Amino acid sequence: MSSQTVARRYAAALADVLLAGGPPREVQDELIAWESMIQSSELLQQVFSNPTVA
Repeated sequence: MSSQTVARRYAAALADVLLAGGPPREVQDELIAWESMIQSSELLQQVFSNPTVA
């Protein structure tokens, strides 16, 4: 699975959350926290790069 396909899936899920009425600022804060957590963990980077998980 290409990274573009994976990115589209995550983008679609994010759009679903926002369209369901999620507070945009709260969603942004959570995304920043996830980014920080993933960037700081090589293991999480490997997990989310795995096509089986993505």
